Amino acid sequence: MNETQEILIGKGLNAIRFGIHRETLKKQLGEPTEIEQLSSDEDDDENEYFIEVWHYDDIDTSFSFDEEDDWRLTNIASNADNLSFQGKNIKDMPLEEFKTLIDESEVGEMEIEELEENQKLLSILISSINFWFEDGLLSEVQWGVLWTNEDIPKWPL
Repeated sequence: MNETQEILIGKGLNAIRFGIHRETLKKQLGEPTEIEQLSSDEDDDENEYFIEVWHYDDIDTSFSFDEEDDWRLTNIASNADNLSFQGKNIKDMPLEEFKTLIDESEVGEMEIEELEENQKLLSILISSINFWFEDGLLSEVQWGVLWTNEDIPKWPL
């Protein structure tokens, strides 16, 4: 996937759509570099569920499948150099320039949180998307399926 990686809010990445199963992603991208098994942070075992993250190092992108959602794709994270949002390459874009892009895009109200030294998180909750900045430059994006409420995903398929 050397072409531009276009973030599609609530839909996915290029032709990869939220809601697909692991086998479908494997047909699209091949075998992942690494598969990571994670447990939810639920306090009680009854509500605990598992997440499987498929890392593709060649495209600097990871795809998360939730057991709770029948192992369907629910989140994507990328720090690829060819990452695009609203038709613009955003990797290493300065925070102030990026805030202008978000304002012009009308994708929702942004919240900015100070994290560790020289790190900020810009979130747009209604669009299920997070942007991480290090030293004032965009370093990674994580986005997911949209939800009708807390428990029901709006699959774009």
